[in-house]
Amino acid sequence: MVNVLARNLSAPLNLLFGPDDTLWITERVGKDIVRIDPTNGTKLSTMPIPNVNQSQGQDGVLGMAFDPDFNNTHHIYVAYTYEEEPDRSNGTEVEGTPELKTKITRFTYDPTTHNISEPQDLISGLSGSGDHNSGRMTFGPMVCYTAL
Repeated sequence: MVNVLARNLSAPLNLLFGPDDTLWITERVGKDIVRIDPTNGTKLSTMPIPNVNQSQGQDGVLGMAFDPDFNNTHHIYVAYTYEEEPDRSNGTEVEGTPELKTKITRFTYDPTTHNISEPQDLISGLSGSGDHNSGRMTFGPMVCYTAL
């Protein structure tokens, strides 16, 4: 038997069970993250991701990961596509349209307002396209090596 928990999501891509006991879902086309109560499917909050480019292809808000110390830092990491303007720093006019790229940005989640803020780009300028983007993220075990 299958129970539908939530409807009317805008191309959900990444679903994570959050440290706050809710489902966090990236909406690739909707350009946001939605939190859902897993017991009854109620939409608890919607957090728009700024400057996302979504062309109705396979781009937009992609993956998301929680900081391993989320309960203290409240940091989430989000991968998404954006448009990068051509470099015009040399003073010459550059023809062409902006190029689609992918970036990973760290946001801080406010558990009181259920919003995200303080975007800090960690990696930008990664290859991006309107088709077949990657962006799944996870934190693995940390291993420390000491040179003798």
